[in-house]
Amino acid sequence: MEMILVVILGLFMDDNKEFLEAGATNTGKWEYTGKQAPIKGMANLPQVNTETGEESVFFVRTKN
Repeated sequence: MEMILVVILGLFMDDNKEFLEAGATNTGKWEYTGKQAPIKGMANLPQVNTETGEESVFFVRTKN
């Protein structure tokens, strides 16, 4: 059971590597913006529509 958790965590970290590395440099708080396209140059965790392939984000980090 623990091995499954380790594998899932490893896959998550590998899939979101860019976001996790940029997290320390993107300081600020998360703000709800509604549905919009991912912002270039910023760390994003987009929701992907499996039927259309469209990526959307609903929260962005604001600068302090």
